[in-house]
Amino acid sequence: MAAFGIGATIASVMFGNLSQKLEWTTLVRVGAIAIAVALLPANFVNLPWLLLLWSIAGAGQSLVDLPTQMLIADRIPTQAQGKVYGAHFAWSHLWWGFSYPLAGWLGSHLTEYNFFGCAAIIIVLLVVLETVFKPKNLTAGFWHEHEHIHDEYHQHDQALERLMQQPHSHLHFHSVLSSCMVS
Repeated sequence: MAAFGIGATIASVMFGNLSQKLEWTTLVRVGAIAIAVALLPANFVNLPWLLLLWSIAGAGQSLVDLPTQMLIADRIPTQAQGKVYGAHFAWSHLWWGFSYPLAGWLGSHLTEYNFFGCAAIIIVLLVVLETVFKPKNLTAGFWHEHEHIHDEYHQHDQALERLMQQPHSHLHFHSVLSSCMVS
């Protein structure tokens, strides 16, 4: 755990500099790949190498987590951040409900190759996500904020009368793909 924490700390310290040079989605991909690469040989190395691999996995974990936290802080209005952080926490822990039993099963059935098996699952999931969902295309776009008034078809949690009479503003995301399709 100390090696994992050291790797996570180093990546967290470097994150500020890295996030200015690379897109956050790239950092998430690099982090996920680092975790998979660290796990692949873990069954076949001695303790000093395992500690190094574990620190790489810790760095990967930070590179996956920090951009998602930064996106929430950057894109969600302050008054809604608590709810969104709570939902993010619940969603991530839901997946632990699947991954911990899977790791336990792999550890008890593939005792000599459990880390290798986990890394293979990560790599397959990464390939599926990159191939099927094409995340680069999903994030292409821009955020902006402008004042507007809503009608009865576009609502928020506030009272309809107030929204239809008083201008207010919030962030909007416009996809480059949808902009191209409209043009």
